[in-house]
Amino acid sequence: MGSLAMLIVTARRQIIYFLERDHATKYDVNFVHQLEFPAITICNVNRHRRSAMTIKDIAIMGAQLGFTDDHHNLLHPELYPEDWYNETFLMTDWEAVHNSITDFYARTGHRLEDLVQMCSWKSQKCNTSSWVVEYTHYGKCYTFNKFADHQLQKAGSGNGLYLVLYDEEIEYIETKNTDDLGIKFLPHAQHEPPFLKELGFGFAPGFHYLVTLKQKEITALPLPYGVCEQDHPTQYFQNYTVPGCRIECETERIYEKCNCRLVESPGDHPLCTPHQFECAEEMLASIEQSNDCLCQNPCHAVQYPYAMSLLEIRETTIDKLRKDHPIPPELNTDNIIVLNIYFDSLSFETVTQVPAYTFNSIISDLGGAMGLWLGASILAAAQMLDYCGRMCHARFISKASCCNPTEVDDIKPTAVQAEKREDIVSVWATPRNLSQSASDLKEEDISDVD
Repeated sequence: MGSLAMLIVTARRQIIYFLERDHATKYDVNFVHQLEFPAITICNVNRHRRSAMTIKDIAIMGAQLGFTDDHHNLLHPELYPEDWYNETFLMTDWEAVHNSITDFYARTGHRLEDLVQMCSWKSQKCNTSSWVVEYTHYGKCYTFNKFADHQLQKAGSGNGLYLVLYDEEIEYIETKNTDDLGIKFLPHAQHEPPFLKELGFGFAPGFHYLVTLKQKEITALPLPYGVCEQDHPTQYFQNYTVPGCRIECETERIYEKCNCRLVESPGDHPLCTPHQFECAEEMLASIEQSNDCLCQNPCHAVQYPYAMSLLEIRETTIDKLRKDHPIPPELNTDNIIVLNIYFDSLSFETVTQVPAYTFNSIISDLGGAMGLWLGASILAAAQMLDYCGRMCHARFISKASCCNPTEVDDIKPTAVQAEKREDIVSVWATPRNLSQSASDLKEEDISDVD
């Protein structure tokens, strides 16, 4: 009884542990001969260039962006050149300007040739085709290696991406969304849309940044072991990602409220007009402050964690740059950013979740516990079940015989009963018994004759 009790306690503990559905995490580092470079998206934190703003742009979007009031008065005239202010605001007939923002973002955003003063990939000059336009919450941005056509066979700063960026501070306009100066940067997988407003990293001018990347692949378990999205359908993107889910949710919420979409939003909804723009911006701000668009992590994700160090740029760097590349005369150490983006080794990390206790494990442990405490096995347990079944069947037959005595005669003797009868006959059929029975028969016959 004690062994049976210990078996029950052990089995109970193992079953509870199995039902908890815990998981273990496997970590591994894989070294390869070639590694795919991630997509790199860069944005100027200033959305619109002052020199590209026309009279129509100011009339249409000035109040919405927050650098003029509703009567086209500049809110901060001291921040702009006096001649531009006089020619633009004092000499304009605002009643003659019509509403149109069809090409506003594309035309007023920072241009690639101004933002990227120099680009080299593995010490070779970059092709313009390596960059594509990407609209984000920061307006017009640019993505390098969008189509995953750049591979690395060596690690180190000389075998990555080298960029010289110009922040164009002279083009900044004072809006309600412009508080900083510099560049936003984000490494991400090619199938993942850039979400720089929430995930981007900032670079200030005047420094040389050394950014070393790592590639990490994460594979998580769905319910009941963990919480992740395995086969979540997407409307605008091919793969499910947290940034894509957030962007899709924001797009639909803005469309439900304002019946339009922002320029950076995907889909076929009509673009917001200047009158709808303020509604869309307010809705976007309310979504960011609420728990409306909550997205679970995918069960498979690729991340690019990084480590960064920085050095101060010298004046001689600008002199060397002028010899190799025609740069604007206003470029100096106060408005230039140098980036080195590379892998520190040709390897990638894998983080994989696996079930800590599987069905096969619990079957093996239960069999081991039975052997330890009862000296039994699964085969012995099957034999015990068979024996119990036979006993129950025999008991049922005996009860049926007691309840129906008339049917007893109809029951044929079993093989065991036949063997017993044969044994009885063989016992009584000995020579002594036969001679005794013969003498008895003779005495009876004599008595009959008398």
